Amino acid sequence: MDLKDLKQWLETPKTGRVNPVKMQEVMNAYDIIHKIILSEDPDATIEVAEGALQLGSVSVKIVTAAVTVYDTEMFAKATRNASNFQVYPTIDDRVKLDILFEGVIEYTPI
Repeated sequence: MDLKDLKQWLETPKTGRVNPVKMQEVMNAYDIIHKIILSEDPDATIEVAEGALQLGSVSVKIVTAAVTVYDTEMFAKATRNASNFQVYPTIDDRVKLDILFEGVIEYTPI
């Protein structure tokens, strides 16, 4: 999709339908990650957010001081159904994790 097509897509009125199976995968990941991260960093922030481009993706976004995972089996369970997983540093000496799930919202132009 080029920029012209993206602009047209964003300006097109549409309706979205949540895929309940995919949303459950997101919420399961959120619950597991919430327990793992907050047990090590109570000041971490964890949120679920829809992708800005309205392409149906939803992410679990985490910002924390450090990533320490003792229960790797549970962490693997949280990310198993993800489409993409990224870890990178922020400019304020924290670590950001994005766990992306595609196909959570199915948009239809109206």
